Amino acid sequence: MDWRPVLWGMQAASAAAREQRRDREVAERLERARRLLDECYGEPIDLEAAARAACLSPHHFHRLFRRHTGDTPHQYLTRRRTQRARELLLTTELSVTEVCLEVGFHSLGSFSSLFHRYLGRSPSHYRKMVVQSLGVPGPRPLLAPIPTCFLRAFSAAPTSQDPRSDRPRSPVECRRQPNKRGDTP
Repeated sequence: MDWRPVLWGMQAASAAAREQRRDREVAERLERARRLLDECYGEPIDLEAAARAACLSPHHFHRLFRRHTGDTPHQYLTRRRTQRARELLLTTELSVTEVCLEVGFHSLGSFSSLFHRYLGRSPSHYRKMVVQSLGVPGPRPLLAPIPTCFLRAFSAAPTSQDPRSDRPRSPVECRRQPNKRGDTP
């Protein structure tokens, strides 16, 4: 009996098993790097840092990451940052600039152009559009400051700043109060 075909078959099976183990190991390494990108998207992360998390050289990591995810590490990180920016724009009252910095961008112009490229709208327009279409309560408009005399005049209880007041004062009485120099307005 010729054992060569049996040995070749065993070698082929062994090679296939080694390849599967290698693929599993590479997938685990890439998953570690992807978790790093997902968890630390707000911090500056470069290709070398992500490659170190995967225990691969930067060039090899870049090729494998793109092969497994369909995106380069930079594209993946940018997509993750814009997804988080969408969430923050809809659920917080942070300004667009604050959102930009929170998700890891350092330039408002870059953030706005990338946001527009991925979602088809500028961040502020996206916030307005979604808030209006879904009826989601968005950020409240800034209120004009209310003069203290109006607060005192129309509050239900006397304020501690005016102990002699047992009744609310009218705005007219408030205007007649002397200012810091002692003049009446």
